[in-house]
Amino acid sequence: MSVAVVGSLTADTSYAQHIRRQIERVVIGLSQPAALYKNWDIQASLGGPILRDKLWFFGNYRDFGSHDDILGMWGNLNAGNPNAWNYVADPNLKARNAVSRTVTALRLTSQVTPRNKVSFFFDNQLACDGSAMTQDADSCRTRGADWVASGTTGVAPEAASGAQGTAGGAFGYADSWQRVIQGTWSAPVTSRLLLEAGASTYISKWGWMEQPGAILNLNQVQEQAAQSGVFGNGTPWSSASPSSKRRSAARPYPSRTCGTSKRN
Repeated sequence: MSVAVVGSLTADTSYAQHIRRQIERVVIGLSQPAALYKNWDIQASLGGPILRDKLWFFGNYRDFGSHDDILGMWGNLNAGNPNAWNYVADPNLKARNAVSRTVTALRLTSQVTPRNKVSFFFDNQLACDGSAMTQDADSCRTRGADWVASGTTGVAPEAASGAQGTAGGAFGYADSWQRVIQGTWSAPVTSRLLLEAGASTYISKWGWMEQPGAILNLNQVQEQAAQSGVFGNGTPWSSASPSSKRRSAARPYPSRTCGTSKRN
């Protein structure tokens, strides 16, 4: 019997994180420096004989992921309000990236007879990107009381609302999985001839997914006008004129999508 366990965990408590935040706040002038909230990778495996000289198994489990800040993006106080077209940051709801993967695998090998050996393999991978927009929605990741895993630096959380498909990070929402199932057989006929046969299948759930709790009764809009402003440290910025970026925010940052939910 063999056993192996490996793991790592990083949280937003390290001294290095504190120093980096101070540099971003003082030198660069960011009012809300980026943060790594947590990062983890845990793996365990177990293998050995089930029936002596007849049946063996090997199982593997791995869970890994991360939560990190979306720089300069908060929830939108005007989300869902059809009478307000501007983005107003909600200081009580921070936007973040949140991704995780859970992988389980099992292999069974049996020496059925001295000449016949069969093997079975099953691999299951679960993926969860982003979170629900509301705390009571049924999803692979529940939204926090003070954070939501949705949006980007240029897209407000409610405007992403699953419209970005299965892109990595919180750009969209994805509750997906993929599975591999394999079976093989082998039997030596002579010292020169070996017969082998096998079958394999791959099944997956992918594609566009509606974000649980998304706002569904508003259309997505785009801001076409050129924009300019000044960052917190005094550095000016501007965007191309005109651009096809989504509706801009009423704040000194590049354009943001806001006040919308899903793209048909």
